[in-house]
Amino acid sequence: MSEEGQEVEVVQLTVKLPDPIGQIVFQVNPADTVQDVSQTLRLITPTQHHTSFVLTTLGGETLAEDTLIGDITEDSKATVILKEMPYTEKSAREHLQKVREIASLQLPLFYGTLNDISGLSAGASTYKTLELDPVSVKSGASETEEKEQPELSESAKNGIFDAVESVLSVKPSTTPAETPLKLAPALRSLHVSAWTPPSPQRVLKGDLLYLQCQTLEGESFQITAHVTGFFVNSSSAAKFDSSPRKVTSANGKHQRPSRAHSLLTLLKGLSPKFVEQLDVNAKILSEQIQDVYSLPTNALLSNPWLVKNYSLQHPDLGRIEENYIAGGSDAADLFKDWNEEYQGSKELPRSSLPEIFARERLLNKTGFDFTVQAIKGAISVVHGDVAPMNPNDEPSQHVYLRNGIFYSLGVDAAGDFERSGGDEAARVAAVKDLDGVRCLNRLDSSEISHLCTTIVDYCGHRVICQTPVPGIFDEPLSEEEPVSKVIYGSSEAHTQLNADEKLSEKFKKIAEVFHLKPHKAWNLDGSQIKEVVTSMDTKGMKGTDGRDYIIDLYRTTPVDIEFIDKHYTGKEDSYPHRETVLRHEAVEEWWRRQVSLAVKQETERLGEEAKEGEEKATIAVDTSAFVLNPDAFCLTEAPTPELAAELKKDEERVREVSKFVSEILLPELVKDLETSEAYVPIDGGHLSSILHRQGINLRYLGALAQYIEERKAFHKKAEEERLEKAKQEEPKETSDEDDLKNNEQSKLDATPVLNVLDALLSVTLQEMIARGVKHLLRRSCISVPVALVPYVIAHIFNSVLGVVGYLEVEPLLAEMYGSPDILKLSRDQIREQIAKEVYARYRYALPEKWPVHSLYLFKEISRKFGIQWRDRTYGFTGAAPTFTADDVLAVVPVVKDSIYYSRSVDDIWEAGRVKVSKGEPEGIQLLNQAIEVYEQVYGAIHPETAKGYGQLGQICVDLKMGEQASELARKSFRILERTRGIDSYDSVLALSRLALVESANGEHLNAIKLHSRVLQHWLTYHGESHINVVSELSTIAIILQKVQLHVQAAKVFQKAVELSDRYVGDQSQMSGLLRFQWGQSLVTLKQFVPASEQLELAANIFKINLGPNDRSSVEASKWTSQLKEYISVMQKQGKQLKAMEAQMAKKAKKASPLPSKKNKSVSPNPELADKSVDEIMKFIEGEPKKPKKKSKK
Repeated sequence: MSEEGQEVEVVQLTVKLPDPIGQIVFQVNPADTVQDVSQTLRLITPTQHHTSFVLTTLGGETLAEDTLIGDITEDSKATVILKEMPYTEKSAREHLQKVREIASLQLPLFYGTLNDISGLSAGASTYKTLELDPVSVKSGASETEEKEQPELSESAKNGIFDAVESVLSVKPSTTPAETPLKLAPALRSLHVSAWTPPSPQRVLKGDLLYLQCQTLEGESFQITAHVTGFFVNSSSAAKFDSSPRKVTSANGKHQRPSRAHSLLTLLKGLSPKFVEQLDVNAKILSEQIQDVYSLPTNALLSNPWLVKNYSLQHPDLGRIEENYIAGGSDAADLFKDWNEEYQGSKELPRSSLPEIFARERLLNKTGFDFTVQAIKGAISVVHGDVAPMNPNDEPSQHVYLRNGIFYSLGVDAAGDFERSGGDEAARVAAVKDLDGVRCLNRLDSSEISHLCTTIVDYCGHRVICQTPVPGIFDEPLSEEEPVSKVIYGSSEAHTQLNADEKLSEKFKKIAEVFHLKPHKAWNLDGSQIKEVVTSMDTKGMKGTDGRDYIIDLYRTTPVDIEFIDKHYTGKEDSYPHRETVLRHEAVEEWWRRQVSLAVKQETERLGEEAKEGEEKATIAVDTSAFVLNPDAFCLTEAPTPELAAELKKDEERVREVSKFVSEILLPELVKDLETSEAYVPIDGGHLSSILHRQGINLRYLGALAQYIEERKAFHKKAEEERLEKAKQEEPKETSDEDDLKNNEQSKLDATPVLNVLDALLSVTLQEMIARGVKHLLRRSCISVPVALVPYVIAHIFNSVLGVVGYLEVEPLLAEMYGSPDILKLSRDQIREQIAKEVYARYRYALPEKWPVHSLYLFKEISRKFGIQWRDRTYGFTGAAPTFTADDVLAVVPVVKDSIYYSRSVDDIWEAGRVKVSKGEPEGIQLLNQAIEVYEQVYGAIHPETAKGYGQLGQICVDLKMGEQASELARKSFRILERTRGIDSYDSVLALSRLALVESANGEHLNAIKLHSRVLQHWLTYHGESHINVVSELSTIAIILQKVQLHVQAAKVFQKAVELSDRYVGDQSQMSGLLRFQWGQSLVTLKQFVPASEQLELAANIFKINLGPNDRSSVEASKWTSQLKEYISVMQKQGKQLKAMEAQMAKKAKKASPLPSKKNKSVSPNPELADKSVDEIMKFIEGEPKKPKKKSKK
């Protein structure tokens, strides 16, 4: 420790309470503030009933909220007094919210406000159904001891036996979402009474509002919220009487408390059953793992696409009063200036780590709260509940302003995209603008402000939600003042162009990050020429708050001109729009490679020029040579020849990057993916994520499919050539062990490349189909009322997956709206439209018979459009329609947000990871600190926090910290399952990682259960032909071998071999390897004849694929020959034994009977017959005998 090492690190804080318990003691950090302590007191059970209080010193001095606990500490101890304070109307409403939460009458905290936007069973978990054994704490063991597998107990063996039987009989089965944990309410009702608000006279008496409560005993009470607390009044439903009421017990003999400072305390005195139910609920929660029921503070829970048991609505007046309880009679507490809140958070100081963490936490929270309000507003816009600002315009061009958020529809209302695709271009540009905002979040510039942005897709409508630039809706003060507020970039449909110098200077930093070239741009007719540093379509505005704003970030990278030239033809089957910009990842990778190449060339040049003995010159590369003009191929004809020449150079470089995506990045990705079945995309979301990380747009899905088909043809030909070469190879003589040891490394590669490519192609094709269906759903639903959307959905799903039949619209709806036109289309017509959609968007012609897996496509389309279905058996063939409108339980919004993500936590994490890799002990401390920052910034239930847990868990595995690794990996899975979805690719990957962690930690039963769940996922959504089915079975079999359960291992290997033979090929290297492993398991079971058969088959497969001299071929042949020799010896000894027994029998007949020892039998030569399995294995492997020592003469 330093000189300050004697400082107190933990303070024992005593809080004196006005309650029977008297006081509470707990530990805090000296850096904690009084506000932190107050927040803790409001959360912990003993003091949660206190919401209106201050903390004072023993002398009665009120402590300010920002007072540090360290400042009032003496000798590592501190004492404060909790002093109850008078209520205000607002604090009384907050207290009511808190009591309703404790009584389980509503979802806690903010999540209760999401009832109208979250779907059914949001945040469901399947973790409990895994039935994992608790993480066992293992005593420290030496490296030698760790290698030895501990003896399994009988109960553990029985558990594994059951798990293996489950694995062998696993069937395709979806995992529908169960209803999340919902506690029984401790009251029948608690809400604001009809007598609210108080009259002016009662306000002067201290009344704040009136409540009505019904207990579980059936008693009703009218309660006054008063400045001094809460008391039962004498009112009834028909008559108001504010006087306090004396409340007696049921038998009338005892008086019950009828007044208390806390409503919770009052209710406990009024209702014994209230207390009992609270205790029951507390016990239920104590038996649960917190991650499976806790609600997030900064994240949305996932809405499952298949819902098993959805909860029915229960009457609760408190729910309809929610806005009043949260916002007051005029809902003023709910109104926010979102832009000011966000920009104010951005401008907070960040000179120290605590300030940085506090700023990032507030930015993330503000962004999330904005997103929640944006979703609610967008749904109201689609339902027609918000009045437009321009009611006289076409409905598709309406814009809306509500609660500080500006809403517009994803259409080309201003005509900015008339030349590049109209509404389709505008729809895509909205997402590209959002991507630009995300990039600016990472840049986190203090000089430029950008807008909070959220995109909500709901029932076919795309709603763009943004904070408006301050002053944008203000009318010009004079006729001379320009109507447009844009001072940088193009405006008025490209007829005006501005380039304010101050903004240009500030925008330069953004341009540098995006690798953009400062360039000349001009307006539509070329009459205005300006120097700009970003795209001319990126606009700059001066807000009335004095801040500089950057908007319209959809052109922060150049267009993908190669794709445009090939596919945006203007014909009927043309790509729908021209807003095909390159991804930031692609530009970044191109720039990185260009700079790397330039550095290499400069290094070589300097190395050649440097004279002997001279110091090498410093390498300097001008990175400005590798910048791109974002307006290339987007400007009209250049006004001057000089500008035309400069533009032509810029266009050549942009074309180079465009080719880089299709000719370099795409082939590289496929070649990477084909070499390992471990990285086969799990679903369309996973494939999209992989493509985006590599800088490849989804419009290349068709090109991806075509390239996969080319690689399949290439590998088929290569396989034929390799087999032919292996046939021609002459076997070499290998007489001793040294020959095998000196053999070159085996060429064995059990990765079935063709099967991996098949799996990749299947996901790619189905992703195109799913997206084609999504676009058809969008176009079909946008023109019908929300009440008819379920009929449209059911009809399209029947056409794609099931049986088409006439869906009759409910008479009342039919009378009001009529029947949607799309219901008149046949199955073939619907599928034809989808095929056209796929070709137009992905440039791929679907075959006549679509290669789809029904359940998989069912899930993918539903998740993309936000559909929640009733869980039942859907017959995809039959007479009746497969899907009906009643099966559609809900349509939930699909949200794209621009919430701020922490940069500091990534920096801390990377620093910790580097130190761990160097073996420095401070590394783990830094990683633990990073996890704490994750929890501070994002909250405990958040996908980013879950990923942090998972990564730290993997590091713990590498550091042999097994228990910690298991706990972290489990936590990661539980959170991802609830925030990303129970069958999302994030959850499946987390489940796979957890299985590996459990196996590494010696928890083999848990590992098998987890692999079984993963296996079920592959079988359900991809079928048994998927390569990962065989991989999972092989992994399970190897685990069984580790724990010496060879009977079970052999069974699982047999299953794996059967599937490999059927789908990979009985002469494939994978089948050869699996047979070799199966044969080894059979040897350990002393089943020598079948073992010999499998080993011989494996040897033959290796010879065919690898040639007779490959190490694997030689080793398998050696095993086979040695095992055959062993069998021969045993058979010979068996014949000798029978002959001996026959001779003995003859002698016994001739000789007089003698007393014999019972159960005594004649044994064969013990040299082989009684050998242990290890000794047999050594014999088979051909371990050389030790030479006899020669006697010295």
